Amino acid sequence: MVMKYPLAVSVVSILGLGMIAIPALSLDLNLPGGGQEPADSTQRKAYDLISEGFGPGYNGPLLVAVDLTGSDDLMKDLDFLRAELAAVPGVDYVSQGFPSPGLDTGIIQVVSEFAPDSVETKNLVGELRERTPVWEESYGNALAITGVTAIGVDISQRIQDALIPFGLVVVGLSIILLLAVFRSIVVPIKAALGFVLSVTAAFGVVVAIFQWGWFADLLHVTPGPVLSFMPILLMAVLFGLAMDYEVFLVSGMREQHVKTGDWRFAIEEGYSQGARVVTSAALIMFFVFAAFVPEGSATLKPIALGLAIGIAFDAFVVRMTLVPALMALFKNTAWWLPKSIDKRVPHADVEGEALIAHIHDVEWASKTSHLVVHANYLVLGDERHRLEPISFEWTAGERLDVVGEPTTTRLLAATLAGAIAPVSGSLHVGGHPFPSEVRRAHAKVSVWSPQDADALTPVGLALDERMRWSGTLGSRAPKERRALVRETIERINSLGAKYFPGKIISEDSIPGLLSPAQRVLVWAAIAVADASAVCLVAPAEPLTDAEDRELWWKALDAFATPDQTVALFSLPPARALTTISTPTGVTDLAAVHSGVVSL
Repeated sequence: MVMKYPLAVSVVSILGLGMIAIPALSLDLNLPGGGQEPADSTQRKAYDLISEGFGPGYNGPLLVAVDLTGSDDLMKDLDFLRAELAAVPGVDYVSQGFPSPGLDTGIIQVVSEFAPDSVETKNLVGELRERTPVWEESYGNALAITGVTAIGVDISQRIQDALIPFGLVVVGLSIILLLAVFRSIVVPIKAALGFVLSVTAAFGVVVAIFQWGWFADLLHVTPGPVLSFMPILLMAVLFGLAMDYEVFLVSGMREQHVKTGDWRFAIEEGYSQGARVVTSAALIMFFVFAAFVPEGSATLKPIALGLAIGIAFDAFVVRMTLVPALMALFKNTAWWLPKSIDKRVPHADVEGEALIAHIHDVEWASKTSHLVVHANYLVLGDERHRLEPISFEWTAGERLDVVGEPTTTRLLAATLAGAIAPVSGSLHVGGHPFPSEVRRAHAKVSVWSPQDADALTPVGLALDERMRWSGTLGSRAPKERRALVRETIERINSLGAKYFPGKIISEDSIPGLLSPAQRVLVWAAIAVADASAVCLVAPAEPLTDAEDRELWWKALDAFATPDQTVALFSLPPARALTTISTPTGVTDLAAVHSGVVSL
């Protein structure tokens, strides 16, 4: 019926809850008093005896505190003030004013004609405070209306004034949180409005029973003001439960809609998955709170009834009836989210989708854990500009030519280093799958390309800085790193003696002043000096000459550790990426360098 007549079901549900919420407009809050206790309790008996013998106002008189420090005639001023207080409508009795032992403060007791928790007494407190500035000006003394009754009125008024701001904050937060969870505009607004309907309807029932007296005898309730703290507690608890029910029910719908794109099937399947959970949870909470209503204390009864009724309304009317009806009305539009908002709102995975994907990726990576890098149909780029899928396998200690245009090789380097997320496909580095373990993978990859500043940095300092930023060498003492720097420079000179005899490189040598061949040796030594598991090297000028490429490889292989995987970026002869993987045939992205001579 809900799916068949969604508009009618929505209108009936909203109008029904709206009508039930009408009594909430006359919500009167106050602190609990003896008048709301059970008739056979000692508190209630004392309250009734005082009311019958003296008057209801004697159960909670008001106190007027007078500052007498500036008074010339204390008793005269107190008597005049007593007369003014007695003339206020609604005042039943005003006591004689008594100064304190220090003669700096006077106290006058004012008794209302009505009960302490009545609307009339609240109005009397307001009237007295409105006249206070006039009396202060007439007598030159500061006054304050206080006492337990006045404090109760103040607290209740503060709480009542805070209800709407509190409600707006709660509703606003729920919209923001659900926006991140469900990636939709309609779903969070619908959930928040449903919560408002449930809460206001619960307020309406509480007011009708505890304030107006409907079914009061049946529930053993004495009509009177509603407990001041009830609305805040009710809104807080119902908010948590309502959002739980919403997530239980709608998360299944979202899952099915993502998988199938069929809005009707998504509603039916998601409803069938979440309905049992919502029903069971709501019934448990309903009976727990309802049990406190017949014989609970006067303080607990309105809270318990409000929670029980609110849970019933929210679970069975809003979530189980109104939600699927509205989802059927909006159809696929229910899952629409503007792209501008989607980019700015963080993803909140409440269904464990990311965990499931992570477990799947870890299982996939574990099958090829012997590979230092493994890419399977990896798509580089972004949603607008993406490359063709590529697949490749790198093992520890390999020396690899990565052939491609500079834009392509830089994109690959940024992806392997974790700076850019792949569009799709599978990738792991050192057994750490992307994107869930990208930070761990980042620690195993280094990318090096000489910059303008490197040409002016002394060789020794450049090597030390490269080692210092290394995860393995960076923790070593400066003295140890200095020894490694000297050892590396000795190896540079040993290798350079075969190509340019008599030319010695020192720690203070400036790379920009060296010959091109010497500079290649220095760059190669710096590139692999951090001892990372995977080192991606991009020369300043793309390699097109066979001799330059051979010199780079001799140097890289000489300075790299045996288990260090080194990839050298170079241009293809046709200036196009020639070794890529496609769905119809898989080849290596990089051809293994086969002409390396160990030095």
